[in-house]
Amino acid sequence: MRTFLSFCFFALFVLPGLCQIHITTHEVWQQDTVKVEQNIIIDEGATLTINPGTVVIFIDKNFIDVYGELNINGNEGDSVIMTSVDSTWIMVNAQKLYYGWGGLYAYNNG
Repeated sequence: MRTFLSFCFFALFVLPGLCQIHITTHEVWQQDTVKVEQNIIIDEGATLTINPGTVVIFIDKNFIDVYGELNINGNEGDSVIMTSVDSTWIMVNAQKLYYGWGGLYAYNNG
């Protein structure tokens, strides 16, 4: 029983912290395709720049939390696309539940 409780504690409190990537300095995404398989945290004082032509594909409802700066440099002729591998939805108890990516959240730290 003690082993089971230890595993539950590990699964609830340690694993979620392992499933995110912290951007702590300046990072540029300029590849054709970027697959986001973990949550992205842009720390205060850090910058993520996403250049034109980049396709960002989110896996398993992952998200981006912005505490620093996010620059998405798409334009009309060469856009940045943010999408997910699963863009379906279902109805449960008269509510539409979406799958897909978890979103983009910006926080004011100043």
